[in-house]
Amino acid sequence: MDSTTSEPTPANPELQAQIGSGSNPVSLQAAIPNLPAGVHTQSWTPSGYPIVDNKYHDLATGEIRPHSGPSMGGPPSISVYWQNRLAAGGRDQFHVISKTVASTASLSEYIIRVGDLLRKGTCKVDAMNVTRFDVYVVVQSGLGQDEFREALDECGLL
Repeated sequence: MDSTTSEPTPANPELQAQIGSGSNPVSLQAAIPNLPAGVHTQSWTPSGYPIVDNKYHDLATGEIRPHSGPSMGGPPSISVYWQNRLAAGGRDQFHVISKTVASTASLSEYIIRVGDLLRKGTCKVDAMNVTRFDVYVVVQSGLGQDEFREALDECGLL
């Protein structure tokens, strides 16, 4: 890649269509639907570089490169991943939900919201891994995909 080449596009064209690229970018509000008005978040390249003024610092080469490809949410947003350990291939059973959440003021606030979900009895946590910008939760739940997504949304977890 030379300094005039943009960040490589991901193999997932659906992601690019959702986020936008090049001269047809999608607004942050459209890319992250639950983003409250007035909340700003940092955009990142799919390979993990922060984008500033449509450029990123390629640490592999030390060059500042233009960015016109897809972008994704990242710090200070929280990337969350919910996985159902009980998913046995049922037609409507909740399997996985993954999202970048920018509507949370802090990681501590997000963990408190997880407690709100647990108090409802919708699931049981088997494992939870929390880092500064990522939350990975493995649960047991008999709910369907839409029901579990609604429960997460009611608790402010999506």
